[in-house]
Amino acid sequence: MLYVETGVAAEIFYTSSDTLKKSAQRNSSKYPFIRITDAKTRSRGGVKLLFEVDIADLKAYVKSNGDISVYMFKDNEYKQIKFSEIAPKNDKETNVSKDISYFSLDDSEQEAIDEKLKILKEWDECKKIGLSSKKFCSDFNISEANLFRWQRAYKQKGAIGLADKRGKHRAGASKLNDWMKEFILNKFRAYGATSFNITEVWRELHKEASIRENYNYFGFLQARVKPLFDTGTIKRYLDGYFANKPLEYTMITKGMDKAKSYYQPAFGSQGEIITRRNQCWQIDSSPLDIMARDGKDGEAIRADILSIVDVYSGRCVASIETTISTYRRYDSLCRRR
Repeated sequence: MLYVETGVAAEIFYTSSDTLKKSAQRNSSKYPFIRITDAKTRSRGGVKLLFEVDIADLKAYVKSNGDISVYMFKDNEYKQIKFSEIAPKNDKETNVSKDISYFSLDDSEQEAIDEKLKILKEWDECKKIGLSSKKFCSDFNISEANLFRWQRAYKQKGAIGLADKRGKHRAGASKLNDWMKEFILNKFRAYGATSFNITEVWRELHKEASIRENYNYFGFLQARVKPLFDTGTIKRYLDGYFANKPLEYTMITKGMDKAKSYYQPAFGSQGEIITRRNQCWQIDSSPLDIMARDGKDGEAIRADILSIVDVYSGRCVASIETTISTYRRYDSLCRRR
């Protein structure tokens, strides 16, 4: 999420600053807002009022009014940065800048971009005092080729041009961020036993990305924006995650009873506590594997086999029943004893 100060927000929303302030006082949801005290800038009363703005609106505003300062949450605090540092500098974007955004990068990649930006800013200052590129690169322990390549990439694509996406195809690498993995696991744990649909989760994840990372979800629905990944990525992640977690997988897909039956070790024998006949009877029912006919009118039915076993003697009595219910089981048990 990106936030701007009240004056800028008023121009973007085509309203007045007083209207926005009164909206915040009423806690209205028409203009989403936050109040921060750690912006490291002067503000009335030590609290700064900021309003949430879409990237598309910011681009339109910057195009006509020039670069502005925005606030974004990073490293557990809201930091003030220039919009040009996280957005493409011109409309001639490459496929890379269309496929990824600054907000879709993980923390380590964002830190690497920030470090390169610091070096480029230092280089701009050093050029003014006549320092040679060779001396500058030697002091910062980088090559001149990298320095000039970063300059060119930043000029063409903005901060996202400094992202290093190489190596994502290697073993252990993934297109999924940590929050995406957690999102997928939560969905699978909730619906894995019944109606888990990978395609539906794939769509919902892109919708969530529009909230967390400013992904263009409407462009995705219109097939104008490339998806972050395909459904196979979700399947491969789940297969890899549960490859060595059979117990958790069984608990999710088959329930606790099946998990206990499959993995809980047996403790002793139940027959040890049974000392006489008719002390304990066990009942079991299962569908008959063949079609049968009712003895009354010859109607074809899907019958069930009801088995009742005396644990002490092992004596078994079985019958074919048309319906299996708690009352029917109890009635059959009483008749056979």
